[in-house]
Formats: sequence, structure tokens, C-alpha cells
Amino acid sequence: MFLEFPADPVCAFLDRQYMLGPELLVAPVFSTDNQVEYYLPTGTWEHLLDKRRETGGRWLRETYGFLSLPLWVREGAALR
Repeated sequence: MFLEFPADPVCAFLDRQYMLGPELLVAPVFSTDNQVEYYLPTGTWEHLLDKRRETGGRWLRETYGFLSLPLWVREGAALR
């Protein structure tokens, strides 16, 4: 995270999420209750699976099912 967002001080300490290339943010679910808390850096992001859009620069806490996880595509990415 820090390599992609060096100006964002929050990204220096994130160890439970990562960027898969410059365009895709992945936040694996490590808890048995399917809760995950992760940080979306500044910008506009689109969830790869359900297509909802969120503005970054904030923390999110969500529940995901067994076959899902937070996969966010950065605005302007070729994946969209």
C-alpha cells in the first residue's frame, strides 16, 4: 500500500491489505465472523464484484460471505 500511496501516512502501517498492481486493492477476510476493516485511499473506487462506488480517504468495516472479499478497482483502471 505504501509503495502505491507514499504521500498517505495511513498506508505506511497497513499490513492486512495490499495493492495487486496499481489498480486493484485487495483486503482479505481474516476473522471467523467474516468482518473486515480496511482503508480505501483517496480517490474514487468501484467494487469489482458488486459495482458499488465509494469515495476513499476513509476506513470501511463490512461483512463478507464465504465466496467474497473486498476487491476495489481504482478509478480510471482498465479493469472496469
